[in-house]
Parts: sequence; structure tokens; C-alpha cells
Amino acid sequence: MRSYQLNSAIPYEADSVYYGYFTFKDLKEAMLAIGGGVTMANVNKTKFESLKV
Repeated sequence: MRSYQLNSAIPYEADSVYYGYFTFKDLKEAMLAIGGGVTMANVNKTKFESLKV
């Protein structure tokens, strides 16, 4: 059985969706750098929470 983890950021206001999209788009390289794994980057909860937004 495989274990999957889903990290999420839930905006409090509807307008924040756009901010979140572009912020995480800009953070893509940082998430790939801190993610481990051979076939797919895995950013665990601790690493995800440590990202500066």
C-alpha cells in the first residue's frame, strides 16, 4: 500500500486565490529543491510549512 501526503494552503478570502497561485508558481523551484524522491518530488509537511510566503 502506498502512502500519499497532500499539502494545501487554504485562502481565507476569495481574492487570495490569485496571490496564492502566483506565489506557489514562484516557489516551484524552491519546492523542487527541498523535495526528495526519485520519480516525484516529495515536500513533507515540515518542509512545506518552512517555506516563506
